[in-house]
Amino acid sequence: MRTLDQAMGEFSATGGGAELSGAEREVEGARDSSRSAARAAGPGAAAPRASDARGRSFGIAAPSGFRVVQEREVLALVREDRMAALIGAGLLERGGLLEGRTAEDSYQGRGSTAIVRVGDERVVVRRFLPGGLLRFLRPSTFATPERPFREVLLYEHLRARGFPTLEPLAAVARRRGSRWILHLVTRQLEDARELLGLLLPGALPIVERRALLAAAGRNIRRLHDAGVRHADLHLKNLLLSRGEVFVIDLDRSRLEHELSRSARGANLERLLRFARRRLEPQLGGQAFWRDALRLLRAYEPERSERHLLAREVLRIEARARWRHRFGWWCEARLERWRGLRRARR
Repeated sequence: MRTLDQAMGEFSATGGGAELSGAEREVEGARDSSRSAARAAGPGAAAPRASDARGRSFGIAAPSGFRVVQEREVLALVREDRMAALIGAGLLERGGLLEGRTAEDSYQGRGSTAIVRVGDERVVVRRFLPGGLLRFLRPSTFATPERPFREVLLYEHLRARGFPTLEPLAAVARRRGSRWILHLVTRQLEDARELLGLLLPGALPIVERRALLAAAGRNIRRLHDAGVRHADLHLKNLLLSRGEVFVIDLDRSRLEHELSRSARGANLERLLRFARRRLEPQLGGQAFWRDALRLLRAYEPERSERHLLAREVLRIEARARWRHRFGWWCEARLERWRGLRRARR
């Protein structure tokens, strides 16, 4: 079977216009019948499926429970038991589900995110956008379509191991000219709160604060032990839901056979850098480092290894300090420039 990279390349080469009439009819059937089927069968009704031939034609090895759908300029990976509801809500259509026209809430981070009701549940629709300084320089489209598909594979890798993370429902790439608009659809976490807000002064009683830091440290260790090197590990990508710390936003993250101490240290340094910038001024240096040590103790209980890991984190932080500060300086001024441009319009 072809790899995901080969599948994406083949789809790009064909222009997304391959005709698979049998599968086309099934997807259209899912659209036309989803609302009436939901009324007749009620919750839990079986979802219409796109033809197997569609997935095989591009060689994408979909995770268990997912189906590959290709239609005109759209390539999608959709969870089978939600296919009818998502396609009925306009997953594959311009101006449909992915445009957030029926969004109940939205916010802007590294991606543009909307919360949309589909049937009896809320889903989170995230459009991929460049992050950091690149968002000022690059368009909101991408040269290749694979990023949301890779993210689904990582989520399913972790979920198969019982790790608390998002449940992906669909990844969608839509062609626009020679480039791609990318979206990811996930099930919304119930009552989720970012650790950044929970670790602000006075947000939690001291006992709950300590337990939260320990839980975060243990789950980051589980993430690394599962071979996942998070591309953007920080406190806004750690959520507390149902008493568990969830790790989210696996875009551009990597699955490795085994993470070295250096790789683990680099990931923890990213978390430390974000926390120092956002929390240390409010907590004070002594309280901040006490919290950091509590998280590190939960991550690595063995003392000698913990000291080596802490040394690696601080070495990476010292080496990159001025580069990151320069980046923050540039980002602040570009944000100000963009704000002035908007005000003049």
